[in-house]
Amino acid sequence: MPDEEKTEKATPKRREEAREKGQVARSQDFSMAVLMMATAALLTIQGPRVASLLLSNMREFLGGVPLKHFGLPEAVGILKRVAVLVGLVVGPLAAGVLLVALVAGVIQVGFRITPKALEFKPEKFNPVSGMKRIFNVRGVMRMLFSAAKLVVMGLVLWLTLRGDFGTLLNLSRVDIPVAAGVMLDSVLRLLWVVASVLFVLGVGDLVYQKWQHARDLRMTKQEVKDEQKNAEGDPLIKGRIRQAQKRMARLRMMQEVPKADVVITNPTHAAVALQYDQEVMAAPRVVAKGWNEVALRIREIAAENDVPLYEDPPLARALCRSVDVGDEVPVKFYQAVAAVLSHVYRMTGKYAEVTGGGGNR
Repeated sequence: MPDEEKTEKATPKRREEAREKGQVARSQDFSMAVLMMATAALLTIQGPRVASLLLSNMREFLGGVPLKHFGLPEAVGILKRVAVLVGLVVGPLAAGVLLVALVAGVIQVGFRITPKALEFKPEKFNPVSGMKRIFNVRGVMRMLFSAAKLVVMGLVLWLTLRGDFGTLLNLSRVDIPVAAGVMLDSVLRLLWVVASVLFVLGVGDLVYQKWQHARDLRMTKQEVKDEQKNAEGDPLIKGRIRQAQKRMARLRMMQEVPKADVVITNPTHAAVALQYDQEVMAAPRVVAKGWNEVALRIREIAAENDVPLYEDPPLARALCRSVDVGDEVPVKFYQAVAAVLSHVYRMTGKYAEVTGGGGNR
């Protein structure tokens, strides 16, 4: 559907589906800025100590081997020791930077593993699709923004380092510790300036990405209605389910008719099947009931199974209206039902002790 028709905000379900596919609003500039600021902070705190430690150990390594005995084995040994030292010193700093990078991602989109985003999709490697993504309006805007960002960052680098060019060019004339300190100061200052500028750009880009993401997920009014219908259940399908449930309940009910002691009829518009077992029941129980076609089917099953039919229109209508299937007959019907059962028992030769419709209680 055209974009102009998508005027409704995305529903929580739509946003969740997009999230599962890895479609979230994120800014690489924001992540990079946070990463650079974390690196600058760690180097500001630990940089001088790390540089001093590395220099002192280098002196120790190099001073421990006389030049006349210095060869390839000695050089390899020193390199191994330096590598271990660098790993022990720089490793924690690198781990801290990686942790900050993870936190930067969580800040933007939260923490969630999305397997669908990792699935192999051949269309991602389609050059035609790639060219369309690059040269559409959004791709062009992204390239223009990247070009503007490069210009800004280049200007920032020039303004930051233009006063240090002379000093940096003369570092070869000073001792290594002094040169290392000057270079570290320049690198830190550059990192902080670049990270700060990139952070401002990243925040703006993040706001834009969230706005664009919300725009991309917008829905038409019909899509919102369809989703609500699916969430609540299609009325047509729900109606069919209810009909199926009614048919199953009616089938189970009809299976109980042969167990009834009597079917009280209207005679044609209503039928109620009653069962009474004085050993387990406090009062007669309605095992089936119905009107019109259902009543006719109850009478047919009763006739097929030699269940007596008793015509009492007022009682049949009253029981149909007020007693559910599976419930016992209320007290107000005891006398009338007892009279029916007594008559049926006499006619069929089945004698049971029926007192007020309740039996031995």
